[in-house]
Amino acid sequence: MPIIDYKTSIVPAEDFANKQMLNRINSKVIRMMMFTRQPNASWAAGKAVQYEAYPIAVLSFKANRDLFRLEVGDNFIFNDSNKGITSMIFRIINITEEDLATETIIVNAIEDVEYLSTAIVDTGSIGSSDFSSWTISDLSHIKVIEAPYLVSGNEIMIIPLAARETGDETGYKLYMSFDGGVSYNHIDNIGTYNPYGQLTVAYPIDTYNIDDTIGMYVDFGSTDMSQIISITREQLLVGYNTALVGDEFISFQNITPVSGTLYYLTGIYRSRWDTEPASHAVGTGFIYAGTTNFRTVTHSQLLPGTTRYFKMVPYNIRNTGDIATASGTSLLIEGRAKQPLVPWNLQANDQEYSPSYTTDIVLTWSGRLRTGGAGWNNPDAITDAAPTYEGAFDLDVVVSGSVVRTTTVSGLTYTYLEADNLSDNGSLADQVTFNMNNFIVENTITYASDNVSIVVTKE
Repeated sequence: MPIIDYKTSIVPAEDFANKQMLNRINSKVIRMMMFTRQPNASWAAGKAVQYEAYPIAVLSFKANRDLFRLEVGDNFIFNDSNKGITSMIFRIINITEEDLATETIIVNAIEDVEYLSTAIVDTGSIGSSDFSSWTISDLSHIKVIEAPYLVSGNEIMIIPLAARETGDETGYKLYMSFDGGVSYNHIDNIGTYNPYGQLTVAYPIDTYNIDDTIGMYVDFGSTDMSQIISITREQLLVGYNTALVGDEFISFQNITPVSGTLYYLTGIYRSRWDTEPASHAVGTGFIYAGTTNFRTVTHSQLLPGTTRYFKMVPYNIRNTGDIATASGTSLLIEGRAKQPLVPWNLQANDQEYSPSYTTDIVLTWSGRLRTGGAGWNNPDAITDAAPTYEGAFDLDVVVSGSVVRTTTVSGLTYTYLEADNLSDNGSLADQVTFNMNNFIVENTITYASDNVSIVVTKE
Protein backbone atom coordinates (compact mmCIF):
# COMPACT_ATOMS: atom_id res chain seq x y z
CA MET A 1 0.00 0.00 0.00
CA PRO A 2 1.44 3.40 -0.90
CA ILE A 3 2.42 5.95 1.69
CA ILE A 4 0.18 9.01 1.62
CA ASP A 5 1.26 12.46 2.70
CA TYR A 6 -2.01 14.01 3.82
CA LYS A 7 -0.44 17.42 4.42
CA THR A 8 0.79 17.84 0.86
CA SER A 9 -1.55 15.33 -0.81
CA ILE A 10 1.30 13.41 -2.46
CA VAL A 11 1.28 9.70 -3.27
CA PRO A 12 4.41 7.94 -4.58
CA ALA A 13 3.32 5.32 -7.17
CA GLU A 14 5.77 2.44 -7.64
CA ASP A 15 6.23 0.26 -10.73
CA PHE A 16 6.76 -3.21 -9.26
CA ALA A 17 7.29 -4.84 -12.64
CA ASN A 18 10.21 -2.51 -13.24
CA LYS A 19 11.58 -3.41 -9.81
CA GLN A 20 11.44 -7.12 -10.61
CA MET A 21 12.93 -6.92 -14.10
CA LEU A 22 15.62 -4.25 -13.65
CA ASN A 23 16.28 -4.49 -9.90
CA ARG A 24 15.44 -0.84 -9.35
CA ILE A 25 12.43 1.31 -8.50
CA ASN A 26 10.81 3.62 -11.01
CA SER A 27 8.92 6.23 -9.02
CA LYS A 28 6.46 8.94 -9.94
CA VAL A 29 4.96 11.52 -7.60
CA ILE A 30 1.21 12.09 -7.99
CA ARG A 31 -0.52 15.07 -6.37
CA MET A 32 -4.03 14.25 -5.12
CA MET A 33 -5.78 17.29 -3.69
CA MET A 34 -8.80 17.66 -1.40
CA PHE A 35 -8.59 14.29 0.37
CA THR A 36 -9.25 14.73 4.10
CA ARG A 37 -10.11 11.17 5.25
CA GLN A 38 -7.70 8.26 5.32
CA PRO A 39 -10.04 5.66 3.71
CA ASN A 40 -10.70 7.93 0.72
CA ALA A 41 -7.03 8.79 0.27
CA SER A 42 -6.04 5.11 0.52
CA TRP A 43 -8.62 4.16 -2.10
CA ALA A 44 -7.41 6.89 -4.49
CA ALA A 45 -3.78 5.92 -3.94
CA GLY A 46 -4.52 2.30 -4.77
CA LYS A 47 -6.24 3.26 -8.01
CA ALA A 48 -3.40 5.59 -8.96
CA VAL A 49 -0.85 2.82 -8.49
CA GLN A 50 -2.94 0.47 -10.64
CA TYR A 51 -3.12 2.99 -13.46
CA GLU A 52 0.59 3.87 -13.27
CA ALA A 53 2.15 0.45 -12.72
CA TYR A 54 -0.10 -1.97 -14.62
CA PRO A 55 0.09 -2.46 -18.42
CA ILE A 56 -3.56 -1.95 -19.36
CA ALA A 57 -4.68 -4.30 -22.18
CA VAL A 58 -6.53 -2.99 -25.25
CA LEU A 59 -8.82 -5.20 -27.31
CA SER A 60 -10.38 -4.73 -30.75
CA PHE A 61 -12.56 -7.32 -32.55
CA LYS A 62 -15.35 -7.72 -35.08
CA ALA A 63 -18.85 -8.79 -34.05
CA ASN A 64 -22.08 -9.60 -35.88
CA ARG A 65 -25.03 -7.27 -35.17
CA ASP A 66 -27.29 -10.21 -34.30
CA LEU A 67 -24.80 -11.59 -31.79
CA PHE A 68 -23.52 -8.45 -30.08
CA ARG A 69 -25.97 -6.26 -28.13
CA LEU A 70 -23.64 -4.41 -25.66
CA GLU A 71 -23.41 -0.61 -25.53
CA VAL A 72 -20.48 1.77 -24.97
CA GLY A 73 -19.50 1.66 -21.29
CA ASP A 74 -20.71 -1.92 -20.74
CA ASN A 75 -18.43 -4.61 -19.31
CA PHE A 76 -17.86 -8.11 -20.60
CA ILE A 77 -15.66 -11.09 -19.66
CA PHE A 78 -12.98 -12.13 -22.16
CA ASN A 79 -11.42 -15.60 -22.38
CA ASP A 80 -8.79 -16.83 -24.83
CA SER A 81 -7.37 -20.29 -24.18
CA ASN A 82 -4.71 -19.88 -26.89
CA LYS A 83 -3.21 -16.89 -25.05
CA GLY A 84 -3.87 -18.20 -21.56
CA ILE A 85 -6.38 -15.44 -20.75
CA THR A 86 -9.17 -16.32 -18.32
CA SER A 87 -11.94 -14.02 -17.05
CA MET A 88 -10.28 -10.74 -18.04
CA ILE A 89 -12.82 -7.93 -17.66
CA PHE A 90 -13.04 -5.29 -20.39
CA ARG A 91 -15.08 -2.12 -20.77
CA ILE A 92 -16.26 -0.98 -24.21
CA ILE A 93 -14.93 2.46 -25.19
CA ASN A 94 -16.46 2.77 -28.69
CA ILE A 95 -18.32 0.83 -31.39
CA THR A 96 -18.05 1.54 -35.10
CA GLU A 97 -19.62 -0.07 -38.17
CA GLU A 98 -17.19 -1.32 -40.80
CA ASP A 99 -19.55 -1.59 -43.79
CA LEU A 100 -23.30 -1.09 -44.13
CA ALA A 101 -23.50 -3.97 -46.58
CA THR A 102 -21.85 -6.56 -44.30
CA GLU A 103 -23.18 -5.19 -41.01
CA THR A 104 -19.79 -5.93 -39.42
CA ILE A 105 -19.30 -4.06 -36.15
CA ILE A 106 -15.84 -3.10 -34.79
CA VAL A 107 -15.74 -3.18 -30.99
CA ASN A 108 -12.87 -1.39 -29.16
CA ALA A 109 -12.47 -2.14 -25.47
CA ILE A 110 -9.95 -1.53 -22.71
CA GLU A 111 -9.22 -3.60 -19.64
CA ASP A 112 -11.28 -2.29 -16.75
CA VAL A 113 -8.99 -0.86 -14.06
CA GLU A 114 -11.70 -1.34 -11.43
CA TYR A 115 -11.18 -5.12 -11.67
CA LEU A 116 -7.39 -5.20 -11.84
CA SER A 117 -7.11 -6.24 -8.20
CA THR A 118 -8.16 -9.74 -9.25
CA ALA A 119 -5.12 -10.02 -11.49
CA ILE A 120 -2.40 -8.05 -9.65
CA VAL A 121 -0.08 -9.76 -7.18
CA ASP A 122 2.15 -7.48 -5.09
CA THR A 123 5.51 -9.20 -4.69
CA GLY A 124 7.22 -6.61 -2.51
CA SER A 125 10.99 -6.51 -2.73
CA ILE A 126 12.76 -9.08 -4.88
CA GLY A 127 12.80 -12.48 -3.27
CA SER A 128 10.35 -11.45 -0.55
CA SER A 129 6.67 -10.62 -0.33
CA ASP A 130 7.09 -8.86 3.03
CA PHE A 131 7.10 -5.08 2.57
CA SER A 132 8.28 -4.63 6.16
CA SER A 133 11.74 -5.65 4.95
CA TRP A 134 11.94 -2.37 3.02
CA THR A 135 13.80 -0.61 5.82
CA ILE A 136 14.84 3.04 5.80
CA SER A 137 18.30 4.26 6.73
CA ASP A 138 19.52 7.83 7.10
CA LEU A 139 21.16 9.14 3.92
CA SER A 140 24.96 9.37 4.18
CA HIS A 141 25.89 11.18 0.97
CA ILE A 142 23.97 14.45 0.64
CA LYS A 143 24.76 17.92 -0.67
CA VAL A 144 22.84 21.14 -1.27
CA ILE A 145 24.21 23.70 -3.71
CA GLU A 146 22.96 26.92 -5.22
CA ALA A 147 21.71 26.53 -8.76
CA PRO A 148 23.86 28.35 -11.34
CA TYR A 149 22.52 30.88 -13.80
CA LEU A 150 22.16 28.37 -16.66
CA VAL A 151 19.84 26.23 -14.55
CA SER A 152 17.79 28.78 -12.63
CA GLY A 153 18.00 31.89 -14.77
CA ASN A 154 18.21 35.00 -12.63
CA GLU A 155 16.36 33.45 -9.67
CA ILE A 156 18.02 32.16 -6.52
CA MET A 157 17.35 28.41 -6.27
CA ILE A 158 18.97 25.40 -4.65
CA ILE A 159 19.73 21.93 -5.99
CA PRO A 160 19.53 19.12 -3.40
CA LEU A 161 21.58 16.04 -4.24
CA ALA A 162 21.45 12.70 -2.41
CA ALA A 163 22.38 9.07 -2.99
CA ARG A 164 20.25 6.06 -2.06
CA GLU A 165 21.38 4.23 1.05
CA THR A 166 19.65 0.83 0.79
CA GLY A 167 18.37 0.93 -2.79
CA ASP A 168 14.68 0.78 -1.86
CA GLU A 169 14.19 4.52 -1.26
CA THR A 170 11.70 6.17 -3.62
CA GLY A 171 12.26 9.77 -2.57
CA TYR A 172 13.00 12.07 0.34
CA LYS A 173 11.39 14.99 2.12
CA LEU A 174 13.47 18.16 2.04
CA TYR A 175 13.37 20.31 5.16
CA MET A 176 14.91 23.76 5.66
CA SER A 177 15.69 25.64 8.86
CA PHE A 178 15.61 29.43 9.08
CA ASP A 179 16.78 29.58 12.72
CA GLY A 180 20.15 27.88 12.73
CA GLY A 181 18.85 24.33 12.91
CA VAL A 182 16.54 24.75 15.91
CA SER A 183 13.40 23.94 13.89
CA TYR A 184 12.81 22.66 10.36
CA ASN A 185 10.07 23.32 7.81
CA HIS A 186 9.09 20.90 5.05
CA ILE A 187 9.63 22.68 1.72
CA ASP A 188 9.46 19.96 -0.95
CA ASN A 189 9.36 16.26 -1.79
CA ILE A 190 12.14 15.05 -4.07
CA GLY A 191 11.63 11.90 -6.14
CA THR A 192 15.13 11.83 -7.64
CA TYR A 193 18.29 10.21 -6.28
CA ASN A 194 21.83 10.58 -7.59
CA PRO A 195 24.38 7.82 -8.19
CA TYR A 196 27.37 8.45 -5.91
CA GLY A 197 31.00 7.39 -6.04
CA GLN A 198 34.47 8.42 -4.93
CA LEU A 199 37.69 9.06 -6.83
CA THR A 200 40.28 6.32 -6.34
CA VAL A 201 43.05 8.23 -8.14
CA ALA A 202 43.82 11.93 -7.63
CA TYR A 203 42.73 14.12 -10.54
CA PRO A 204 44.98 17.12 -11.37
CA ILE A 205 43.94 20.68 -12.15
CA ASP A 206 46.21 21.07 -15.19
CA THR A 207 44.41 18.98 -17.82
CA TYR A 208 43.00 20.04 -21.17
CA ASN A 209 39.56 21.63 -21.02
CA ILE A 210 38.28 18.41 -22.59
CA ASP A 211 40.46 15.68 -21.12
CA ASP A 212 40.81 12.67 -23.41
CA THR A 213 44.11 11.56 -21.86
CA ILE A 214 44.01 11.23 -18.08
CA GLY A 215 40.40 10.48 -17.15
CA MET A 216 38.85 9.72 -13.76
CA TYR A 217 38.70 6.47 -11.81
CA VAL A 218 35.50 6.33 -9.75
CA ASP A 219 34.35 3.61 -7.36
CA PHE A 220 30.53 3.67 -7.29
CA GLY A 221 30.11 1.06 -4.53
CA SER A 222 26.57 -0.33 -4.46
CA THR A 223 25.14 2.44 -6.67
CA ASP A 224 22.73 1.45 -9.43
CA MET A 225 24.72 2.18 -12.59
CA SER A 226 22.07 1.26 -15.16
CA GLN A 227 21.20 4.89 -15.94
CA ILE A 228 24.81 5.95 -16.69
CA ILE A 229 25.93 5.22 -20.24
CA SER A 230 28.51 6.50 -22.74
CA ILE A 231 27.37 9.35 -24.99
CA THR A 232 28.41 11.03 -28.23
CA ARG A 233 30.73 14.01 -28.49
CA GLU A 234 27.81 16.22 -29.49
CA GLN A 235 25.90 15.20 -26.37
CA LEU A 236 28.97 15.88 -24.24
CA LEU A 237 29.24 19.46 -25.54
CA VAL A 238 25.62 20.30 -24.72
CA GLY A 239 25.85 18.99 -21.15
CA TYR A 240 24.81 15.33 -20.99
CA ASN A 241 26.36 13.14 -18.25
CA THR A 242 26.90 16.06 -15.89
CA ALA A 243 28.44 15.33 -12.49
CA LEU A 244 29.63 17.29 -9.47
CA VAL A 245 33.19 16.42 -8.41
CA GLY A 246 33.99 18.30 -5.24
CA ASP A 247 32.70 21.75 -6.17
CA GLU A 248 33.48 21.48 -9.90
CA PHE A 249 30.83 20.50 -12.42
CA ILE A 250 32.10 18.29 -15.22
CA SER A 251 30.62 16.22 -18.04
CA PHE A 252 32.05 12.95 -19.29
CA GLN A 253 31.67 11.11 -22.57
CA ASN A 254 32.69 7.49 -21.91
CA ILE A 255 32.27 5.16 -18.96
CA THR A 256 34.12 1.82 -18.93
CA PRO A 257 33.96 -0.91 -16.25
CA VAL A 258 37.37 -1.72 -14.76
CA SER A 259 36.64 -4.30 -12.08
CA GLY A 260 33.85 -4.76 -9.58
CA THR A 261 32.37 -1.33 -8.86
CA LEU A 262 35.34 0.61 -10.27
CA TYR A 263 34.78 2.56 -13.51
CA TYR A 264 37.04 4.63 -15.77
CA LEU A 265 35.62 7.88 -17.18
CA THR A 266 37.13 9.60 -20.22
CA GLY A 267 36.27 12.63 -22.32
CA ILE A 268 36.07 14.82 -19.20
CA TYR A 269 34.71 18.27 -20.10
CA ARG A 270 35.81 20.47 -17.23
CA SER A 271 34.51 23.59 -15.44
CA ARG A 272 30.92 23.33 -16.62
CA TRP A 273 28.27 25.89 -15.75
CA ASP A 274 29.95 28.58 -13.63
CA THR A 275 32.59 26.44 -11.90
CA GLU A 276 36.37 26.59 -12.23
CA PRO A 277 38.86 23.69 -12.62
CA ALA A 278 40.31 22.32 -9.38
CA SER A 279 42.53 19.46 -8.28
CA HIS A 280 40.65 16.56 -6.67
CA ALA A 281 42.20 14.23 -4.11
CA VAL A 282 41.57 10.52 -3.63
CA GLY A 283 38.20 10.07 -1.91
CA THR A 284 36.61 13.19 -3.41
CA GLY A 285 32.87 12.68 -3.83
CA PHE A 286 31.44 12.18 -7.33
CA ILE A 287 27.70 12.91 -7.64
CA TYR A 288 26.02 12.11 -10.95
CA ALA A 289 23.41 14.67 -12.05
CA GLY A 290 22.91 13.63 -15.69
CA THR A 291 20.67 16.08 -17.53
CA THR A 292 17.44 15.62 -15.53
CA ASN A 293 18.63 13.68 -12.47
CA PHE A 294 18.20 16.65 -10.17
CA ARG A 295 15.52 19.07 -8.99
CA THR A 296 15.65 22.81 -8.43
CA VAL A 297 13.85 24.23 -5.40
CA THR A 298 12.99 27.84 -4.76
CA HIS A 299 11.80 29.44 -1.53
CA SER A 300 11.20 32.96 -0.21
CA GLN A 301 13.75 32.37 2.58
CA LEU A 302 16.68 31.74 0.22
CA LEU A 303 18.10 35.19 0.91
CA PRO A 304 21.64 36.34 -0.04
CA GLY A 305 23.99 36.48 2.93
CA THR A 306 22.02 34.01 5.06
CA THR A 307 22.98 30.48 6.10
CA ARG A 308 20.26 27.87 5.72
CA TYR A 309 20.25 24.37 7.19
CA PHE A 310 18.76 21.37 5.41
CA LYS A 311 17.69 17.83 6.26
CA MET A 312 16.71 15.03 3.91
CA VAL A 313 14.31 12.40 5.24
CA PRO A 314 14.08 9.33 2.97
CA TYR A 315 10.92 7.32 2.39
CA ASN A 316 9.67 4.32 0.42
CA ILE A 317 6.22 2.81 -0.08
CA ARG A 318 6.24 1.31 3.42
CA ASN A 319 8.40 3.45 5.72
CA THR A 320 9.55 7.02 6.29
CA GLY A 321 12.77 8.08 8.01
CA ASP A 322 13.06 10.05 11.23
CA ILE A 323 13.85 13.75 10.92
CA ALA A 324 15.50 13.67 14.34
CA THR A 325 18.29 11.40 13.06
CA ALA A 326 18.26 12.43 9.39
CA SER A 327 21.45 13.73 7.81
CA GLY A 328 21.84 17.50 7.76
CA THR A 329 23.90 20.06 5.87
CA SER A 330 24.18 23.84 5.65
CA LEU A 331 24.62 26.34 2.83
CA LEU A 332 25.57 30.02 2.76
CA ILE A 333 23.31 31.66 0.19
CA GLU A 334 25.48 33.89 -2.01
CA GLY A 335 23.15 34.63 -4.92
CA ARG A 336 25.11 32.36 -7.25
CA ALA A 337 22.66 32.73 -10.14
CA LYS A 338 23.17 36.49 -10.06
CA GLN A 339 26.98 36.45 -9.82
CA PRO A 340 29.01 37.33 -12.94
CA LEU A 341 31.68 34.91 -14.11
CA VAL A 342 35.36 35.33 -13.24
CA PRO A 343 37.22 37.44 -15.88
CA TRP A 344 39.75 35.57 -18.04
CA ASN A 345 43.08 36.31 -19.72
CA LEU A 346 44.27 38.95 -17.25
CA GLN A 347 47.56 40.35 -18.59
CA ALA A 348 49.99 43.10 -17.65
CA ASN A 349 51.88 44.85 -20.44
CA ASP A 350 50.77 42.06 -22.79
CA GLN A 351 52.30 39.41 -20.55
CA GLU A 352 50.22 36.75 -18.79
CA TYR A 353 53.06 34.85 -17.08
CA SER A 354 55.77 36.58 -14.99
CA PRO A 355 54.93 40.09 -16.25
CA SER A 356 57.29 43.01 -15.58
CA TYR A 357 57.28 46.80 -15.87
CA THR A 358 59.52 49.84 -16.03
CA THR A 359 57.03 52.73 -16.05
CA ASP A 360 53.27 52.27 -16.56
CA ILE A 361 51.46 48.97 -16.03
CA VAL A 362 48.72 48.37 -18.61
CA LEU A 363 46.20 45.69 -17.59
CA THR A 364 43.89 43.97 -20.08
CA TRP A 365 41.42 41.13 -19.64
CA SER A 366 38.46 39.35 -21.24
CA GLY A 367 34.98 39.78 -19.83
CA ARG A 368 32.64 36.80 -19.66
CA LEU A 369 28.88 36.70 -20.12
CA ARG A 370 26.86 34.04 -18.32
CA THR A 371 24.95 33.53 -21.56
CA GLY A 372 28.14 32.89 -23.55
CA GLY A 373 31.24 34.65 -24.79
CA ALA A 374 34.90 34.52 -23.84
CA GLY A 375 35.14 30.88 -24.79
CA TRP A 376 32.68 29.96 -22.07
CA ASN A 377 30.86 26.73 -23.00
CA ASN A 378 32.93 26.52 -26.19
CA PRO A 379 36.28 24.69 -25.88
CA ASP A 380 37.51 25.93 -29.27
CA ALA A 381 37.18 29.65 -28.46
CA ILE A 382 39.73 31.53 -26.34
CA THR A 383 38.42 35.08 -26.09
CA ASP A 384 35.37 37.10 -26.99
CA ALA A 385 34.82 38.04 -30.59
CA ALA A 386 33.69 41.40 -29.19
CA PRO A 387 34.47 43.11 -25.84
CA THR A 388 31.33 42.06 -23.98
CA TYR A 389 30.89 41.93 -20.21
CA GLU A 390 28.38 42.41 -17.40
CA GLY A 391 28.34 45.11 -14.75
CA ALA A 392 31.74 46.57 -13.88
CA PHE A 393 35.11 45.48 -12.47
CA ASP A 394 36.47 46.12 -8.98
CA LEU A 395 40.28 46.44 -8.93
CA ASP A 396 42.56 46.49 -5.87
CA VAL A 397 46.24 47.44 -6.12
CA VAL A 398 48.27 45.65 -3.44
CA VAL A 399 51.87 46.41 -2.43
CA SER A 400 53.65 44.60 0.41
CA GLY A 401 50.38 43.03 1.52
CA SER A 402 48.49 46.34 1.82
CA VAL A 403 45.80 47.73 -0.50
CA VAL A 404 47.18 51.05 -1.74
CA ARG A 405 44.50 51.85 -4.31
CA THR A 406 40.96 50.68 -5.14
CA THR A 407 39.13 51.62 -8.31
CA THR A 408 36.09 50.64 -10.35
CA VAL A 409 36.59 50.04 -14.07
CA SER A 410 33.88 50.09 -16.75
CA GLY A 411 35.74 48.46 -19.58
CA LEU A 412 38.34 45.79 -20.27
CA THR A 413 41.56 47.70 -19.63
CA TYR A 414 43.16 49.79 -16.87
CA THR A 415 46.51 51.60 -16.68
CA TYR A 416 48.37 51.94 -13.38
CA LEU A 417 50.37 55.05 -14.23
CA GLU A 418 53.96 55.57 -13.08
CA ALA A 419 52.72 58.72 -11.31
CA ASP A 420 50.08 56.68 -9.43
CA ASN A 421 52.75 54.16 -8.40
CA LEU A 422 55.00 56.90 -7.05
CA SER A 423 52.09 58.60 -5.26
CA ASP A 424 50.93 55.38 -3.61
CA ASN A 425 54.33 53.98 -2.62
CA GLY A 426 56.88 56.83 -2.59
CA SER A 427 58.93 55.01 -5.23
CA LEU A 428 58.25 52.38 -7.88
CA ALA A 429 57.28 49.21 -6.02
CA ASP A 430 59.39 46.10 -6.53
CA GLN A 431 56.18 44.07 -6.93
CA VAL A 432 52.62 45.15 -7.56
CA THR A 433 49.70 42.73 -7.19
CA PHE A 434 46.37 43.40 -8.87
CA ASN A 435 43.21 41.65 -7.57
CA MET A 436 40.10 42.03 -9.70
CA ASN A 437 36.53 40.77 -9.84
CA ASN A 438 33.43 41.38 -11.94
CA PHE A 439 30.39 42.66 -10.01
CA ILE A 440 26.74 43.62 -10.49
CA VAL A 441 24.54 45.67 -8.15
CA GLU A 442 20.87 44.71 -7.98
CA ASN A 443 18.40 46.15 -5.46
CA THR A 444 21.31 47.53 -3.39
CA ILE A 445 22.87 44.04 -3.15
CA THR A 446 26.28 43.49 -4.76
CA TYR A 447 26.92 40.17 -6.48
CA ALA A 448 30.61 39.64 -7.27
CA SER A 449 32.66 36.95 -8.97
CA ASP A 450 35.72 35.39 -7.37
CA ASN A 451 38.97 37.35 -7.65
CA VAL A 452 41.57 36.86 -10.34
CA SER A 453 45.11 38.09 -9.59
CA ILE A 454 48.35 38.94 -11.36
CA VAL A 455 51.73 39.92 -9.88
CA VAL A 456 53.93 42.38 -11.79
CA THR A 457 57.66 42.75 -10.99
CA LYS A 458 59.79 45.86 -11.58
CA GLU A 459 62.63 45.28 -14.03
